[in-house]
Amino acid sequence: MSKRRISETISPSSPDPSPVSAQLPAPAPAPAPAPKRRRMRRQRHSQYLSIDPPSPEDYYPSSPITPTTPVSSPIPSTPSSPPQQPSQSSPPPPPRTPRYRHILPKPPPTSTSPTKTTPQPQPQKKTPNSKIHPHLPLILAHFRTPLHPLVSSTTGHQHPDFPRSLLQYNLLTSEQLDRLAVHFHQVDPPVRGTFWYPVRIVQPWIRRDGGAKGYVADEEVGLEVKRRRFGRFIGLRGCEEILPSGSLKKRRGRRRLRRGRLGRRKSMGKKKKKKKKKKKKKKKKKKKKEKRQRRCWRGWSGSGLRRW
Repeated sequence: MSKRRISETISPSSPDPSPVSAQLPAPAPAPAPAPKRRRMRRQRHSQYLSIDPPSPEDYYPSSPITPTTPVSSPIPSTPSSPPQQPSQSSPPPPPRTPRYRHILPKPPPTSTSPTKTTPQPQPQKKTPNSKIHPHLPLILAHFRTPLHPLVSSTTGHQHPDFPRSLLQYNLLTSEQLDRLAVHFHQVDPPVRGTFWYPVRIVQPWIRRDGGAKGYVADEEVGLEVKRRRFGRFIGLRGCEEILPSGSLKKRRGRRRLRRGRLGRRKSMGKKKKKKKKKKKKKKKKKKKKEKRQRRCWRGWSGSGLRRW
């Protein structure tokens, strides 16, 4: 009997022999298939060909077994009740599109640093055309110019009607100007205090009256002329009197006539002088000729008579 037959009869895979089978004659063993032979060979040489690592019991002592707590599964259980259907009043959910159907563009990278927003110019609102003149603010600023009050040369007091600004000066009335002229002694005929001011009114419109009133204003002088004369008295510029156009033309004509006459006189005087000089020269020449003739006549006549 060969070694192969002995190993097959001893192998644990074969069932234990029973007494009944022992009595019966053993049938002829059938040849084993090829894979079984290979398996037996592997089991035989397993102690040399095993590559499994040794068990941890060989290196570490056995530890007491601790009871483990049951871990709940993360997968939720199926609900027993069916899902609630949406109510009719709520809008239906949007249709779901299949994933990866459209390739969406990547969003731009967001920077962590704060971005500086540039201020955009706001559109200017079109204001309606106002009727205010552009020079009105300058005129108002000019009228706000303050004026320093003058003091009387005799009493040293101020007058309550004296203007404090150019606007009040332009709003003075004729009666106020009369009272101011009397307060500052600008009357006709002048008094002692009239000449105690830097400037005085050359043509005062207030005249002294011998009656009970004392002073009377000239009715021919208008409000504008009074205001200009008083403005020149307190030291304002541009307060010269505006004469009517006819009087200006007359004055200019008179000046031209005077200039023409003077020019003519000068030219006539020069001509006369020249004529006088010529006459003098002629007279001198005549005198010289007469003297020569007299000398010659005397010498010739005297000498001839004597000879003859």
